[in-house]
Amino acid sequence: MVYQAEKTIADLGDKLDAGDKQKLNDALGKVKAVKDGGDTAAIKAATDELTQAFYAVSEKIYSQNPQGAPGAGPQGPNPGGGAAPGGQDYYDADYEVVDDDNK
Repeated sequence: MVYQAEKTIADLGDKLDAGDKQKLNDALGKVKAVKDGGDTAAIKAATDELTQAFYAVSEKIYSQNPQGAPGAGPQGPNPGGGAAPGGQDYYDADYEVVDDDNK
């Protein structure tokens, strides 16, 4: 969870508002402060706080752009072939790998 939160802050930090970013950083700091201790209740509480903050931020990001990247469908920007945004044609195709060493 710590890795996901840090990666989200690094990747989407410019899209997060200051309050959400601060909540994530505070929750990360709490987890990092208690992770090496033996108090499992404190670790669980800090982790739960980080999880809630992370989900709240993720929900806001998703609600701003529910389909992911602009023009991207569930399989990416060009599912099934056809003209790609760059003007080149790409096609889905089946292929067979032939090993020339086994002749």
